[in-house]
Amino acid sequence: MWDQRSLLKKATEFFARAETDDDPDNEQAPLWSILGLELVARAVLAHKNPALVADPAHPPSLLFACGLGAPKESPKSRHAADVAVICGQIIPEFAKEEQEQFRRLLDARNAFLHSGSQSLSTMRASDWQPQLFRLSEILLRGQGERLSSILSKDTVKAAEKMISALADDRKKAVRALVDAAAESFKALPIDERLQKVKEAIALKLYPSGFPFGRSRAEKCPACDARAFIVGELVRCSRPRDVDGQLQQEEVYLPVKILCFACGLDVEGHENLHALGFGGTFKITTEVDPTHYMAQEPDYDSDDYR
Repeated sequence: MWDQRSLLKKATEFFARAETDDDPDNEQAPLWSILGLELVARAVLAHKNPALVADPAHPPSLLFACGLGAPKESPKSRHAADVAVICGQIIPEFAKEEQEQFRRLLDARNAFLHSGSQSLSTMRASDWQPQLFRLSEILLRGQGERLSSILSKDTVKAAEKMISALADDRKKAVRALVDAAAESFKALPIDERLQKVKEAIALKLYPSGFPFGRSRAEKCPACDARAFIVGELVRCSRPRDVDGQLQQEEVYLPVKILCFACGLDVEGHENLHALGFGGTFKITTEVDPTHYMAQEPDYDSDDYR
């Protein structure tokens, strides 16, 4: 019921229903497609552990997901909003922006199904198809699958073209931001430009509280000064002893680039990916042994399974 294969099989059936609709601008195509998208997301959880699909507040469902008998009532699954968050923890590329897009699509579907709203009837195919296919691709890739696992060959070709067009549009938009920052910087007198670069190198222009601890330095694509890529924590390793120091590795997903020399400020992982800064990065930090030993063990982590 909650295994990856059965969830993907039903998702395939839902997408097939959407494909049989001759008019992708009516409500049937987005309805079935969004239903399929949710099942693809749940399959990500099932791929890791079927228990992740169950409602954590309903013990009989958790036991059922673990193969320990069937509950007296229908098993309860995890809320879709939580599914999006957990997918983001499993798949770094499914970041906050993607989670928000996922939730917006599900909200539109729920409003259509559970109220008098015509939310899906008023959506054009261009409003939802490219994003939905892109989200599906990310979620499928995170569980070792491809679009061809759930879509027909013809639809896969169309979906790949839409995803490519989305990426091209984003690159153009981000490039425009970089060009604007570059032009603004070049318009300054040479002495002022040099002074800003020096102050940026000396970290004099960065505000108090800037998150250097989760950032890495890169050459600014607009002015070649030092910019910082700010990351969002994805996961951290278990602390280990390295030459007498307790250290752990933290993995970050780039979500922002800032340059205080030219003023470049670009936010969002997909935008950074378009600039060539999309890969995760690691930071090694020292851990206070007294603080670490005072923490309660996380018995839900992989270390205790």
